[in-house]
Amino acid sequence: MTGPTHFPGESKVIQETDTSRSERSNEGMNAFVVTLVYLLCAAAVVWKHPVADRVTMCFYVAATTLAVFFAWLAQPGRNVTLRLWPLGISLMISFFVLGFRESGLDDEKYMTHFYHIRAFGMTEFFRFSTMEPGYIFLSAMIGKTGCEYFTAQLVFTLIPLLVFYLGFVRLRSMISLPMAVLLLYSTFYFLILAVALVRMFIAISLVFYAMIYLWEMKPLKYAAMILVAATFHYSAAIFLPLVFFGLNKNTMLFHWKKVCAALLIVLPLLVFLIPATLIPSMGERYEVYEDAEVRFSAFSLFSKSAVFIAAAGLLNSVPKEFKNAYLLGTILLFFAIVSYLFSGGILGRCIFYGNLGFFFCFPLLCRHGSTAVQRLCVGIGIILFAFSFLEVTQWSLEFHQDILFPYRNIFFTTGMH
Repeated sequence: MTGPTHFPGESKVIQETDTSRSERSNEGMNAFVVTLVYLLCAAAVVWKHPVADRVTMCFYVAATTLAVFFAWLAQPGRNVTLRLWPLGISLMISFFVLGFRESGLDDEKYMTHFYHIRAFGMTEFFRFSTMEPGYIFLSAMIGKTGCEYFTAQLVFTLIPLLVFYLGFVRLRSMISLPMAVLLLYSTFYFLILAVALVRMFIAISLVFYAMIYLWEMKPLKYAAMILVAATFHYSAAIFLPLVFFGLNKNTMLFHWKKVCAALLIVLPLLVFLIPATLIPSMGERYEVYEDAEVRFSAFSLFSKSAVFIAAAGLLNSVPKEFKNAYLLGTILLFFAIVSYLFSGGILGRCIFYGNLGFFFCFPLLCRHGSTAVQRLCVGIGIILFAFSFLEVTQWSLEFHQDILFPYRNIFFTTGMH
């Protein structure tokens, strides 16, 4: 008699090995295709611009690519833990380009604020401006060291970037790090480079980190982080009611649609109530919100709506352990639509918070989508969105041309304009 061909369980081991080998093959093919699409998109946006701007465009694309590449090197895998050193290099690249900029649209205003705070003190400046106390306090502390405004600019840049990257580290098991960094560049980074929304960028980063606490069911830490964010931009306080999501892990799963419906009712009311009640007591700086006009862009409205529909449609593809985080991102994407529809007045700045939903949805699907094809399609979609969004809202926007082209660093300038 002949013995068994295989040892008990051997066929199962062989099958698992074949499956693992197939998955690695699919991941390798996906990485190749995604890289090819990325390079084609990068070349296309550079070629689209006038010859005089191409040196600057090459610099912007190279900086973005390097930050994304090192985030990819940091990405933990099956048998690989998170590598902090390449993620640190990605952070330093981002910090150098943004922090050492020569000027953004609002940098002169913030420079004036800084020296006024240093000259008149925190209390007097707050009484005069009613500006956010967290920003005033931080400016005053930097001013007390005797440093000039440029040091404050470096601090104001490092804080939000560091908070975002620390958030990515906390989400490392859930998201694709390179896709998260690419979305950071497309949704916020170049906007800040052009406009220098110093207080807003810090508040946005703190709200992002607070959302991680909300997903982790830590409502007290969430509420505390939102309150800190509101000391840098009052608009962050609008997210305080979401704390009830952190009280029960099933609340998000069963009531997210009701929250979206409530946003359609509550946000329009805020447009009328806040200018009528709070703004008159907040000083001349905020009077502009009372009569602000609503401006619509077909591209912005279409892109926000399409992204939300895609996120909602892919909900069933999300692993159960990450579903609450994904639903939180979906709510934020819907918040972006509603706040955009009422983007005049007090909600004008709230639009930016909605873009935080990207980080909880699509980098997650790119990492944990149900099939290799789905992960590939999501990755390609992120790249196409990132470059088209940057091209339309930043790089080709007439209002930003003189600021972004050429890029001005304190050490060098790219090309001529």
